[in-house]
Amino acid sequence: MVNGTDDEVFPIDDLYLALQHGAAKEARFETGAMHMGGTLSYYMSIRWLFDLFEKDADPAVVLQALSFKPRY
Repeated sequence: MVNGTDDEVFPIDDLYLALQHGAAKEARFETGAMHMGGTLSYYMSIRWLFDLFEKDADPAVVLQALSFKPRY
């Protein structure tokens, strides 16, 4: 779970509630960021996946290869 503490869609308290129930989870909250942690979350999420799958790669290279326009 990646999210900003200033999320305008899902209040941070809702996310804390979700973390308290069900199976164990991993979470990262970006202080001052908006919904889903903003553009910083892209890098963090890719880095997390590389670590999870034990891949030695640079998230910045992957981000450069993606064709998308950030909304914010």
